[in-house]
Amino acid sequence: MAMDLFWKMDGKIFSNQLRRSEMKEMHSRRKAMRILIIAMSNLENDPRVFRQISGLSKNHDVTCMGYHHPGIEQVKFIQIESARRTIFEKFFLVALVFSHCYDAYLQGKLKNLYQLKQKVLPENFDVIIANDIDTLPFALEIKNNAKILFDAHEYSPREFEDLWLWKLLYQKYRFYQCRKYIPQCDKMITVCDGIADEYQKNFEITPDVITNATKFEDLMPLTVNPEKIRIIHHGGVNPSRKIEKMIEMMDFVDTRFTLDLMLVQPEGSSTYFSELKKMVENRTNVRFVDPVPMGEIVRRINHYDIGFYILEPNSFNHLHALPNKLFEFIQARLAIAIGPSPEMSKIVTEYDLGIISDDFAPESMAKRLNNLTADQIIYYKIQSHKAANALSSEANMEKLERMIRDQFS
Repeated sequence: MAMDLFWKMDGKIFSNQLRRSEMKEMHSRRKAMRILIIAMSNLENDPRVFRQISGLSKNHDVTCMGYHHPGIEQVKFIQIESARRTIFEKFFLVALVFSHCYDAYLQGKLKNLYQLKQKVLPENFDVIIANDIDTLPFALEIKNNAKILFDAHEYSPREFEDLWLWKLLYQKYRFYQCRKYIPQCDKMITVCDGIADEYQKNFEITPDVITNATKFEDLMPLTVNPEKIRIIHHGGVNPSRKIEKMIEMMDFVDTRFTLDLMLVQPEGSSTYFSELKKMVENRTNVRFVDPVPMGEIVRRINHYDIGFYILEPNSFNHLHALPNKLFEFIQARLAIAIGPSPEMSKIVTEYDLGIISDDFAPESMAKRLNNLTADQIIYYKIQSHKAANALSSEANMEKLERMIRDQFS
C-alpha cells in the first residue's frame, strides 16, 4: 500500500496532501517582517507613502506613523499630532536654525514626533522606513536592532532653492542632516536617476530608484473627437509650478483644444489660487473642475485625451521631477504633453507616449499641440496602454519587496 510522505516544519507534522496554497501562505507568514513606516504627512493623501504601506502590508506586519490614518485596515497606526506653535516658538525655531543649532532645531521642530519615542522604542521592528530627511534622525534613535531604509523622495539640500529665504536659513541645515545621518542608513532609495546621481556625488551613497509610478488600472484608451480635444492638468496649487504658464499657453492653441484644471488647494495658497481663477475667467477654453480623491484620479481623467504638464526648472528638484501625475496620465491611457524636463522626457521618449516642447515657453508647447492630429493622439494613447503594466507601482513594489527580503531578512 502506498504511503504518504511526511515532514516537519515549525514543530508541526504535515503530509504531502497539504495544498500548495496552504504551504505558500504558511511560508509567507514565517517570513513576515515587522516594518515601521514614518512620514510627516497625511498618509491617506501621500501617494508614495501610501503605496509603501499598502504594498508591504500584504506580506508583512506594518505599523505606520503620520498625521492621518492611511485607511488600510490591516496596518497599525500611530498618530503624530500636528504642531501648534505660538509666535514666540516660531521665532525661537528660526533663531536656532539661524545660529546653526541644528540638532536643537530638529528636536523643537518635530517635538510631536519625538514625544512618541517611548511608545515606539519597545516594539523592536525589523525594518524602519524613514520618509524624507527630517524623520531619519528619529528612525535612527529608535532603531534598536532594526535596519534603516531611507526614502529621500527628492534632493533635500536643494528642495526650495528657488526661495531666497529658504536658501539663507535652511539649505546649510539640510546639508548638515545629509552628511550626518545618511551614512548611518542601511539602504537608501529615491525617485529618479538624476536625484540618485546627485546624492551619490555629494554623499558617497548609491540610492536605488523607486519611481512614483501609481497602481495598474484596467482601463482602455478612449476615442478622440477631432473637433474637441480635451487636455487635463491635475495637482496641487503651488506658485513654484507656474500654473499660470499653462493657462497662458491656451491663448496660442487652435480652437480644437480645451484645458481642464483639477487643482487641490493646500493651506496658504489662497492668494495664488485667486490669481489663477481671475486668469481663467477671461478665457473660454480653460476651466476648473472639482478634484477627486487620490484613488479616483486615474479613472476620472481617463475621459480626457492629453495629460499636460510644463514645469520650469527653477530648482534642482524641478529640473529632475518625475511626478505622480506623469504615471497617472499613463494609467489613464492618455497622450502626454510635457516640457523638456529630462526625467519625464526619458520615459515619454522611451515608450513613445507623446510630445515634448522645445523649451518651457507657452508658445513652444502650443506649436507642438497645433501640429497634432487626432490619429497621432490616438496612437499615443495606445502607447500609454501598452506601457501601463511596465510603468505601474506593482513593478516597483516587487523591487522594494526583494530589497527588503534580500538585504534585511
